[in-house]
Amino acid sequence: MERNLFEYASRTKLRIETPKGVASTEELWGMGLIELNELFKVLNKVKKEQDETESLLDEETKEDIDLLVSIGLLKHIVGVKKAEVKATLDAQANAAKKQKIMEAIAKKEEVDYDDAELDDLKKMLDELN
Repeated sequence: MERNLFEYASRTKLRIETPKGVASTEELWGMGLIELNELFKVLNKVKKEQDETESLLDEETKEDIDLLVSIGLLKHIVGVKKAEVKATLDAQANAAKKQKIMEAIAKKEEVDYDDAELDDLKKMLDELN
């Protein structure tokens, strides 16, 4: 059965143990990428330790599900945050390119005016009035 991670987390009031205390799902969004990554490493280590002692007779417990959901939430949130950072950087790069293009256009227009004949410049000025 595929679970909606955020639905499960909100319905069960999932809390995640962090080095700074207990965090709700909402509080994960306020953490930085490095902090989220460190928390992921801790939870992933716990999961691997559980996997090593896995038994065919063991039933999946709420703690097991909570751990898997917590790891899934962290992966999702980090993915979203990384995409947001990339979008911001892309927007900044596009803005810088746009500025350079506008400067180049202004430079070329200036050259056009410098090369234009006096009569042509006067006509252009009259057309603006």
